[in-house]
Amino acid sequence: MTQETRQWTVAAIPDALIGPEHFELKTTELPAPAEGEVLVKSLYLSFDPTQRGWFNDGPGYADPLQIGTPMFGNGLGQVIESNNPDFAPGDIVNGTLPWQDYAILRREGMTPLSKVSPDFPLTWNMTLFGLTTLT
Repeated sequence: MTQETRQWTVAAIPDALIGPEHFELKTTELPAPAEGEVLVKSLYLSFDPTQRGWFNDGPGYADPLQIGTPMFGNGLGQVIESNNPDFAPGDIVNGTLPWQDYAILRREGMTPLSKVSPDFPLTWNMTLFGLTTLT
């Protein structure tokens, strides 16, 4: 089964500040998750200062963004379908997510996919316990 999703892609590389003109909203289809993958519905997506640096062509911990590729960042999502024994449908996960409604993900990534504790409000994982707060 395929899943249709909307995604924000990089439309242009900014010279200075980032604006709406640097992104384009597209619709695409995702395949079913393969072995070791999960289908995740995005709940929260971050836009952090470090992402501005990802547009620069030069050394860094992430490859420079390319025109036409999905924007990505830290995010929270809910597992919809799983072909990974570590995740079950309904699990809330945190990790590097593309800016799209649904995504096929593996545990590995810039920020490895991990389950979120139900002991705290969900938004705390993007703020108080979030990646930019802890670094």
